[in-house]
Amino acid sequence: MKIAEFPASAARASVAAALAEDRAADDITTLWSVPAGPIATAEISTRQPGVAAGLPVVHEVFAQTDAEVEVETLVADGVRLRAGDVLVRLTGSARSLITAERTVLNFLQRLCGIATVTDGFVQAVAGTPARILDTRKTAPGLRALDKYAVTAGGGSNHRLTLAAMVLLKENHITAAGGVTAAINAVRKGMAGPGRACRSTSKCRPSRRPAKPWKRELAGSCSTTWRWPTSKK
Repeated sequence: MKIAEFPASAARASVAAALAEDRAADDITTLWSVPAGPIATAEISTRQPGVAAGLPVVHEVFAQTDAEVEVETLVADGVRLRAGDVLVRLTGSARSLITAERTVLNFLQRLCGIATVTDGFVQAVAGTPARILDTRKTAPGLRALDKYAVTAGGGSNHRLTLAAMVLLKENHITAAGGVTAAINAVRKGMAGPGRACRSTSKCRPSRRPAKPWKRELAGSCSTTWRWPTSKK
């Protein structure tokens, strides 16, 4: 299993946005109820089995809230976890630990959850040529982290952005005037300087007779196109 490089820059921006949203610097409950001096130690553990993902985010949260907090990660991303496993041990100002706790947990719960669900699909197709790919249906502002978590679960990233590759879907084909018109237009765009890229197409032949689709595709593209054969 190959885990993607951790998106440190995206994590930095996402953490900053989360802390600003929470107004962590103005945590009046903690500031007014917890003395400034006490040092505490806290552990983050699992309540159920899963797959670890997003541990570097914990370091980033405390780098932005209190750099004096010691963060000790006890597992690596991609590791399968049992209920009760300790992921992280934290030592530092009690105020800082309490203030940042929810932000840390929000990231870890989401990313470990994505990795765990992905791992389930990966295990389901184990032993076959199938690969588990992700989509762009991610939470706004968290795409890089969400897609990283997919790889921690053994999945593969498809396209990270709209600029990464051409992906023709029904709406493009309809607006372009058909499969042939859409593919020819894409080929024209790809012929421009520095515009070569990967391309693929989503086809749903059940919505249209298969033979016209095949004729159009055969006349406009050299790619081998496959779709499920109807079992009637």
